[in-house]
Amino acid sequence: MIKKFIFMVLPLTLIVISWDANPQDPPCVVMTPTENCSNPPGITIHLKSHKVTPANFCAEAGKTIRVNVVPRNDPVETVQTIAKDPANTWLNGTSASDPKGFELYVPADASGGYDYKVVFSDGYCIDPRISV
Repeated sequence: MIKKFIFMVLPLTLIVISWDANPQDPPCVVMTPTENCSNPPGITIHLKSHKVTPANFCAEAGKTIRVNVVPRNDPVETVQTIAKDPANTWLNGTSASDPKGFELYVPADASGGYDYKVVFSDGYCIDPRISV
């Protein structure tokens, strides 16, 4: 009787324990931004190759940054930018409503380097920077 109980309860306990475990977000692939930032017309996120160019974007305080998502004809995949520091919510954006991209507005008082994550719909993550 006790053996039957153990063989029934033990597997159920393991299942409940595994449900309770919180899966961790996969770590971001660290991009090594150059010391010098570059200022093309905007930031480009490449869906197929999981890249962001430039790795360190030069921005101006009080201006808008255009974030382009390529290829543009792929509305199924979305991408989002997330501030590494929760205080910098201006870095948060998504292509959910427009598969071509979105805009980020740099606050007028922004100054310095801002690291952010780019999370792709397949869970892949990289961490570029915006320098103001």
